[in-house]
Amino acid sequence: MSFEEKDADLVENFSSLGFDLDDLLATQKLALDYVHIERRKSLKRESLTWRASL
Repeated sequence: MSFEEKDADLVENFSSLGFDLDDLLATQKLALDYVHIERRKSLKRESLTWRASL
């Protein structure tokens, strides 16, 4: 998962680690998706309860 990185930046950064993202994308071994989340002027804060399932 990456935040605020463009596709070209990801390809360049991962190539320094030995990964060819262009090839992985072309052979459908990897998919990149972009999700735009719009920030609202005011956010309602709510209390969250986290439960661990064992």
